[in-house]
Amino acid sequence: METNLSGFLQKTLIVSVLALPIIINGCHKGATIAPLVPSLDQSAALSNDVEITYSASLSNVSSAVLTVNKNGVMLLTQNIFNNTTNGGVYSKTFTFATDKITKGSYDFILSSGNLQKKSSVTIPNYKPTINLTNVNANVNPYATANVVLPAPVDKNPEDTAKITNVISWDAKTQISLTGGNLSIHPQKALGAYSIELDFGSITGGRDKTILQGTVITDSRTVVYPFTQPNDSTLNWYGSGDVNNDNVVDAKDLTMITNILNNTYSNPNDTKLMDRADVNGDGVVDSLDYKLLQQKLNGKIAYTPGEWNKLTTRAERVDWIKKMQLIDKTYAINFSGAGITCRNYKDQTLINFRGFNDSDLQKFLEVYPYDTTNNGRFNIPMEELITTENDATPPYSHGWNVVIVGDDADVYGAL
Repeated sequence: METNLSGFLQKTLIVSVLALPIIINGCHKGATIAPLVPSLDQSAALSNDVEITYSASLSNVSSAVLTVNKNGVMLLTQNIFNNTTNGGVYSKTFTFATDKITKGSYDFILSSGNLQKKSSVTIPNYKPTINLTNVNANVNPYATANVVLPAPVDKNPEDTAKITNVISWDAKTQISLTGGNLSIHPQKALGAYSIELDFGSITGGRDKTILQGTVITDSRTVVYPFTQPNDSTLNWYGSGDVNNDNVVDAKDLTMITNILNNTYSNPNDTKLMDRADVNGDGVVDSLDYKLLQQKLNGKIAYTPGEWNKLTTRAERVDWIKKMQLIDKTYAINFSGAGITCRNYKDQTLINFRGFNDSDLQKFLEVYPYDTTNNGRFNIPMEELITTENDATPPYSHGWNVVIVGDDADVYGAL
């Protein structure tokens, strides 16, 4: 019996062990698959100042609609599809050329069913700019200059900026604008000047800037026609600097007294009596002493020969007439063949205005003029040449002119 019971238990155990996997497998449940969740995503950003880079991604969504609004008004709509070629990703750069993207506020709305994403981008209204770095606005005082201005630049491609107005800030120049060409004519002043440029467009931004320039003399001999040519010394007719020390003071009064008392003379100083003739009547006497004394005492602001300080046309004309009587170039009898008005004109220029050695040489190549009185009167005299071209043969005439008033009238010496 023991043997049979043992065998039975052994068989039972074997069966139980063999059946165990079947029972476990019978009790195990299968895995659950998660449902697919649809989603949208997008981004929009400003690039290159006036373009918008856009991208969208669709996940578990077959298609979506992109709506672009500008300033609250629909600009365009576009269908975006999720296909195998783009993997659900869409990208585009919106530009002025292809999409008419201009300044303004843009909303990008991506929607599919109940799903929606919104992004916003603003393209600013930029101010225009103008680069004047390479503009040379230095001009000669005696000629109208034409300065070509660069075109203004506006980042907004829909705005075409241009220079619309120019203003002379300091009245040192007369100016006019034709397109991008600025005409500049200096007005009686050397040195720095300023011109305001107004530029922009009607629909775009506007701005202003200052063009800085200088009225300068060029490499040629140029004399400003309103001021005395010699501004470095007082060695000219009627200056009152009798002792020639380049200062007008009480010492000069003493020198006039010595001249009147015959206690001083200097044959080597050829302009001594010129400087002492303060009133310009051709003689040195007590009237010159009194006039210079009044100047030094502050009773008068200037003497008749101080051209730069004369305030009226009448004062200038009176002084020129006095100097002509003293000069007497008109009475010279020039000798030689081909003597014309030019000889009188040139000799008068030499005496009244004065020239440096190199320019004097040019005169001497024409005629052996007297240069001992070069620059004697220190008056800003110019020359004027008139020509009658329709005559046979053509005739011309040379004049000496001095501008004596702001209205540009001239007092001529034939």
